[in-house]
Amino acid sequence: MAGDSDTAALCIRLCVTLAIVAVGALFTFMSREAHSVPTRAGACPSPPLPFPAGADEQGMQFAHSFAAKRDYGAWRATVELGTMDADDDFAASGHKLEVDGCHWWSPWVRNRYINLVDGGGEVLASVDSDPFSLGWSMKVYDCKGQLSHTIEESRGVIQGRRFKGAELTVASPAGQTVGTSAYDWAWLGTNVMALSDGAGAVVARATTPSVYIGTQEWRLYAQGGEGAGDPAVIAAVAAYKTWTDKKKNCKDCSHSDFSGTCEPFIFWGEILLLVVLCGVGFIALTAAEAAFRGAVGSGGGWGQAKLGRVAHGVPSPIGAASRRFGQPAHPPEHQGFGQWRAQNPLGAAADV
Repeated sequence: MAGDSDTAALCIRLCVTLAIVAVGALFTFMSREAHSVPTRAGACPSPPLPFPAGADEQGMQFAHSFAAKRDYGAWRATVELGTMDADDDFAASGHKLEVDGCHWWSPWVRNRYINLVDGGGEVLASVDSDPFSLGWSMKVYDCKGQLSHTIEESRGVIQGRRFKGAELTVASPAGQTVGTSAYDWAWLGTNVMALSDGAGAVVARATTPSVYIGTQEWRLYAQGGEGAGDPAVIAAVAAYKTWTDKKKNCKDCSHSDFSGTCEPFIFWGEILLLVVLCGVGFIALTAAEAAFRGAVGSGGGWGQAKLGRVAHGVPSPIGAASRRFGQPAHPPEHQGFGQWRAQNPLGAAADV
């Protein structure tokens, strides 16, 4: 019997888990259907990310040299862009990549919309990452909502969870491959991702320490242009890599944390609201039940009592009327019932 109970409990848990996953997938699908690619009202700046030229640690020159750092405690999951000074201190420029949306349904869906915005919050580019894909699958749009790049992960060559996003293919809107990535991971040292064009020339690089204190930082380098050297591409890859490698908490040590502080705030706020609503409903139901029982109890005494008899301590109105007219409710001991009934009709009726 114990084995049957354990099996039933396991089946119930499995069914509940599948139901939650199905509901979450349905909500995600519905929210994605309602999503529209964000666009900029004015003209698109050129270049979108005006970072200066610079050289990487190997001395290779790039048209754009900048950095990325996760904004710890941001309301929405955010990776800021900026530059690194001579002391390796990060200085934000105002440009940043933000996970789009902070709505009541945000904790329950997996949207993965990312916006690249400037210091004024205006859209420079946007990224749509498919949450139903087994590997990375992203579409990059410019500030007018036009597709500029697609980024796909070659999932078959990935070995283990640590190397997510190691083998990427960057394609043009027409589907032509314009870049591929190579990822060198180190136990101690620097992790390096390089994007190369079709001829094998490195057009973008991203480096980050394998061991760091605080929030993760990336040094980014890009040659520019419309291919894989577009700074928006390497910035999106670095931000996505930051979120996919970030642990949610130390209890389950799971990865892929695309939430800022707003999602947990909304989640626990909704849980608290549900508890409050249940409490108010319970109190209202208890009060209504007590009132109903009181009404039924008082009304039932009159309904169950026969005329002239006392029920629940309440005398019959006919018995009271017979006393008001001076007629006894019961015959005297020396008088027969028939004679008393003929002389006292109200008293006799009360005794029925």
